[in-house]
Amino acid sequence: MNTAARIAILCVVLFMLALTFGRAYRSWHNDPWLDPASGSLAALAMDFKDGVFYRPLFGPDGYGGTRYQPLRFVLHAELWRLTGDFRSSGYALNALTALVLLGGVYHLQRKLGAARSMAFLCSGLLLTTDSLQLGLLGFHPDTLAVAMEVWALTLCVGPTMSAWAMGGAALLFTLAFSAKLTSVAGVIAALLAFYFAGRRRDAWKLLVATLVGCLLAALIFNIASHGRWLEIMRACVTGGAGGSDYLRILISPFSVAWNALYRDQSAVGFLLLGWAALFTWPKGSRKEIAPLFFVVAWAVTGLTLVSPGTSTNHELLAVVPALVLLPVWLERSEPQRASLGLAALAVASVFALPPQWFRFSEWDIVPARARAQQALRLIADTRKPILSENPIIPMMAGQRPYMLDGFMLRVIRQRDPSFAEPLWQALREQAFSGIVVTEDPLMPMGRAVGVGGSPYDEQMYSRMEQTYQQVARYPREFVFLPLKR
Repeated sequence: MNTAARIAILCVVLFMLALTFGRAYRSWHNDPWLDPASGSLAALAMDFKDGVFYRPLFGPDGYGGTRYQPLRFVLHAELWRLTGDFRSSGYALNALTALVLLGGVYHLQRKLGAARSMAFLCSGLLLTTDSLQLGLLGFHPDTLAVAMEVWALTLCVGPTMSAWAMGGAALLFTLAFSAKLTSVAGVIAALLAFYFAGRRRDAWKLLVATLVGCLLAALIFNIASHGRWLEIMRACVTGGAGGSDYLRILISPFSVAWNALYRDQSAVGFLLLGWAALFTWPKGSRKEIAPLFFVVAWAVTGLTLVSPGTSTNHELLAVVPALVLLPVWLERSEPQRASLGLAALAVASVFALPPQWFRFSEWDIVPARARAQQALRLIADTRKPILSENPIIPMMAGQRPYMLDGFMLRVIRQRDPSFAEPLWQALREQAFSGIVVTEDPLMPMGRAVGVGGSPYDEQMYSRMEQTYQQVARYPREFVFLPLKR
């Protein structure tokens, strides 16, 4: 049974490797996964490439405001300088960070005692999850952040830790923080493992070194942005979370499971097996890095999902520790239990394939880039800015996006209605050559605040329709042009 299960998992990994190349070929040509969040990161890279590190909340270029940390978009900007194209540079960065993550997961599993074959297979199974596929097909910081955490943890495994390893781990944890603000699961897991192992001195050293690194990074970000980083994070970091959202903290552990069931079905089996392995972990060793990383990452992911605007990409932090945990558990368990666990892993792997095949055959072929180009052809005059909640669209027209992050514009506008006054004035004066909306304005959800990343609501549509008229409806792009006065 063990051999059959291994062969089944290997077949899944090889099939998924081929499917990943197919998905990348289709998606990188069609851009169906470059959503407004990806557009915001691309616009931040564009600003940085042109010498602007975090534009102000409102300024000459339009609206700023985001909760993204800079490491991802700074790397994107530097690759952009080399390639001359934001799409190819962004996709190249996706592939590179995915390889770094897969290599880190394999290396961590091996250092924790997993067999070479199972470490390879479980690393490959990450390709079956939507959260990693999104990191390949769209622009998101999660793959980079989790990769830094995983590589940092590889330096923390072992009975002792040299000064170089301590410094390297702190640096990598700082880089994870620089990629994503909530990247704390890895360092918390390492600190707890040191504490439970009686290595209090190492715990304090790592804590202080990482805190100093993160504080220095934050100071650099704030100085380099002339104080805008702190101002922007204070305005945007909660994503507009209110009282009802904070009550969801009570059920945040279940949010991870619900998010997986709703958005990343391929990962559900691995997450369930992670919990099964945790509860059947050999006695006395639950305080090691592998199980602690899984539990802490689950808790951090649940708390992250409390904030509005979070989605599938955040699930990666919970899935990676589960697939780190499983081969270590298989290696340490008694033969009969390990055989049963291996069979269950093979079943979970097979059931992970259909959702990915569906996305390959249905979603990856959506010609999003061609449709956006078709919509842009209707806007003859591009001397004035084009307004869209997806910054990719004005960037395709060679413009700097007026709206950097539509979701955050909506969040700040709800808290401070006067924040939108420059936008209302621009609409009254027909300052935009055209408006491209990606939420159907005739559908109730398309006009509802609180849906997706759209900044539009009934008030905004009513103001738009006073000076602009809809002239075209594509499947996902709705074009508005100025009314003739």
